[in-house]
Amino acid sequence: MSSWKRIIPMAAVATALLLRWAYAEPVVSPVVVGDLVQITIFAGGEKQEDFESSVVAAGTITCPLLGEIKVVGLTTDEIARQLRTILAKDFFVDPQVLVTRKEHGGQ
Repeated sequence: MSSWKRIIPMAAVATALLLRWAYAEPVVSPVVVGDLVQITIFAGGEKQEDFESSVVAAGTITCPLLGEIKVVGLTTDEIARQLRTILAKDFFVDPQVLVTRKEHGGQ
């Protein structure tokens, strides 16, 4: 009977660790020089822009309407928030921005 008293708590800990691992946030790496990102901008219920841009040596991408934007070291979510803020200030009402990395480091 004493072995069951040790096994049950260990099983509970193992289950908790597995659940924590299964529902953990994915590790997101920042954008680096050479990455190719795709950016889609929606506003007013319609797609406004959809383009790809490579991160150049200066750590920037070129965006229609906005020109050069510094992105190196940011995650795709951080880039989307940055673009959304700029676009909402000067161009669109409540824009939605989707940023995805299509290629990593020019690969």
